[in-house]
Amino acid sequence: MKPRAASTKMLRQLSPAGKAGYDLFVWWMRVGLSLFAAVLTALLILWPMLSTDDVSFTLSYDDVAIGDDQIRMTNPRYMGMDARGQMFNVAAASGVQPSPVDARVLLSEIYASIDLAVGRHIEARSGTGIFEADRNLLELNQNVGITSDDGYSFLAGRTIFDLATGRVESAEPIRGAGPMGNFEAGGFVILADKQAATFTGGVHMVIDPTGGRE
Repeated sequence: MKPRAASTKMLRQLSPAGKAGYDLFVWWMRVGLSLFAAVLTALLILWPMLSTDDVSFTLSYDDVAIGDDQIRMTNPRYMGMDARGQMFNVAAASGVQPSPVDARVLLSEIYASIDLAVGRHIEARSGTGIFEADRNLLELNQNVGITSDDGYSFLAGRTIFDLATGRVESAEPIRGAGPMGNFEAGGFVILADKQAATFTGGVHMVIDPTGGRE
């Protein structure tokens, strides 16, 4: 009985120190796990995008959540530069990466601005789309509205932006207006390196000498 009493007395004497050590351990675990979670989240989002050779860009967002292997982002923004030094900006209201190993991000309410040359650029808006980071492709696929600073504006269907080559194209019907009047076509191709736009598939134009101005 005496040895047991002595052991109980020793445990009581060490109890405050043991409690302090345990509290310190819990604190370090809480801080360490929080930091680990933050680093893990960043890696899960960024790692599919780190192998691009032709395009460099940064990703920012207002909030991110991980659940069911999906990564959900609020107000994701991609800002970068292609191999020719031309800038692009892609912003959306929300983005979903289906899994950490999937380089695709499903976007909604998209706005994109892409330079064609120094002082010239186009802007595009769409309800939905997909950004493929490993292929440097942005696909807009719902009510795509495109405007250029040289006076063209048109509505298109599914449109592909190749951010590496500066090629923008759609094989679906478009309709719009330009400096010479209204037009319709079966599709279009824009080549940033040649600073040229081509309308394809049976172009129909109504020429307005006033350019739409009275």
